[in-house]
Amino acid sequence: MIRPWPTPYFLNKACLPKEAWSPEDHPRDEAGRFGGGGGKPAAPALPSAQATRDAHMAQVDTRKAELEGMVERGEIPHVLEDPLSSEGIEHAALTHMKSVLERHADMVRRYGENTRNYVPAYVTDSQGKLIAAGDMTVGKQAGYINNVGSVVRGTGAKVMDKLMMAAKAKGISYVDLESESPQSDQFYEKIGFSRHPNGSWRMYVKNWRRP
Repeated sequence: MIRPWPTPYFLNKACLPKEAWSPEDHPRDEAGRFGGGGGKPAAPALPSAQATRDAHMAQVDTRKAELEGMVERGEIPHVLEDPLSSEGIEHAALTHMKSVLERHADMVRRYGENTRNYVPAYVTDSQGKLIAAGDMTVGKQAGYINNVGSVVRGTGAKVMDKLMMAAKAKGISYVDLESESPQSDQFYEKIGFSRHPNGSWRMYVKNWRRP
């Protein structure tokens, strides 16, 4: 007869002196499984996707309010009147990031977490703070990037890479986007987009080169 390999309980009970093993030191749960009594503690539960989005929205709103408060107190120029200032650039980026979060939340309410025709992309720092966001609407042959915003240099390209890799996975041919400033134009041209005759910026997915 083949004997089963001894469980830790019987192995210890058979091999250790009687006083070295006590079931009382190794409590069981209601199902009879060993629990407590040692070993690594259970990993804390991860926040839900919605909780993470809510935290990111609160973070973005707080920083926007800080900048707007500085304007009201006269500490910095009005961010809309001086869009090329560091504060103006940050405020614009936060506005785009908030638009991504709002659209993502709306899509989840309407269609659930897994949406075939909508792709959000986020970049966070080591502390989980949102530093860049973007999103894309996907059609049969093309994608359209709705918003991209970043508050840390270099992270906008990371968001674009996530969106372009999603476009590749979905099998679409090209991605279009609109630009609203010369600085944005420079960014999109730098990462390989070209101006289309219709006025938009376009990237053919097969030509995307990861940063």
